[in-house]
Amino acid sequence: MAQAAGQGDEVVARELDALGELVGIAVANVVIILHPDHVVLGGGASGLGHPFFEAVRATVKERVGMFPTDDVAIIPSSLGDKAGMWGGLALARHGLE
Repeated sequence: MAQAAGQGDEVVARELDALGELVGIAVANVVIILHPDHVVLGGGASGLGHPFFEAVRATVKERVGMFPTDDVAIIPSSLGDKAGMWGGLALARHGLE
């Protein structure tokens, strides 16, 4: 999707923006409740590219009005779509001890 949007597919670009807004609503709720310094998006979202993450950031900024969100880093996971697998392995290894 990121590649298609980057190549000028306007329909895909609009859908990525809409998806970014929906994810941004969820992230805004997490930011309001937990006040994190970083929000790391993993799985398939991590590969959706800059426009997706900008839509998420814009939505968070718009929806979190009680404190500034400029210092909240919203970044893709370096594990990409393997984040769930590594998390499951870590839980299995450390959760059973």
